[in-house]
Amino acid sequence: MSDYKTIHGISIRDYTTDPDNLIEGQVWFDKTAKALQFQAAGAGAWATGGNLNTARNGQLGAGTYTAALMFASDTSPTAQTNESYNGSAWTELADLNTSLIKSTGFGATTSAAIRCSGATPPGTASALTESWNGSSWTEVGDQNQATEQRGSVSGTTTAGLIFGGQLPNPPMQDAAEQWNGSAWTEVGDLNTARYLFSGSGTTTAGLAFGGDTDPGKQAITESWNGSSWTEVNDLSTARDTLIGYGTSSASFAVGGSTPPISALTESWNGSSWTEVNDLSTARSALSSARVGTPTAGLVFAGSTGSVTGATEEFTDPSFSIKTADTD
Repeated sequence: MSDYKTIHGISIRDYTTDPDNLIEGQVWFDKTAKALQFQAAGAGAWATGGNLNTARNGQLGAGTYTAALMFASDTSPTAQTNESYNGSAWTELADLNTSLIKSTGFGATTSAAIRCSGATPPGTASALTESWNGSSWTEVGDQNQATEQRGSVSGTTTAGLIFGGQLPNPPMQDAAEQWNGSAWTEVGDLNTARYLFSGSGTTTAGLAFGGDTDPGKQAITESWNGSSWTEVNDLSTARDTLIGYGTSSASFAVGGSTPPISALTESWNGSSWTEVNDLSTARSALSSARVGTPTAGLVFAGSTGSVTGATEEFTDPSFSIKTADTD
């Protein structure tokens, strides 16, 4: 009788019981069940975290799901205020120097972040940039173009990328600028001008997704290779005011407005988007700890129809043993 390798061309180990220390994707033949089996990841789920001290929307985020930074907002009384998250509770921090709404920002830790662009109420676009060192904000080099509601990659205080945005004339922007720790440089333009969108990744491998071309919610996704943008597979659902986190090969796109306000979560695997479990509460104009992964993420604040300070954590997916279809 032919063995599995002879029939299918690959070797599979066999066991009488399930192997120990399984990893995702591991395959084996169960001699007791007489079936080919594999270890599969579940879809993961969102769970409630500690609320911000002050509800807001349009805020920015940095850090990880256990050590996050929230800064700025579109809620004028709190546009300068900031908070940090330790995995369970939020603590108020020192204010920004200048109050701006509709800002952009990025950062990898709670002690290093950049707030840039935006508008001074009631709506004059700004090129101002401020840098956070863990205890205070300092004004640093201005952007080349004053713009509001731009997208950004996850970024660090020495390597950041912002793109798109809005101005009164022309309303939609396709320009991108790169930050090196002291100055901004104009780099390759997006293929599609838009605003109210999000991004993930780094200055050499990034993503930009969703947004609005006014009028028109967008599902467009573009990939950045360090010098130019390429259109790749769209989001499953067009929306703006969403938030993203992760890398260019493993990202999440969360919430936003389609309309209506959405709880939708999509996962990017480097080539396509897949819908996973929704947020517990639909919201737009939310933010995230930008250094998230498909198994550990954090989003906070935003609008559910009114401003909220709620936090949700995306927890590790459960793993399960599945039987393969060998027909």
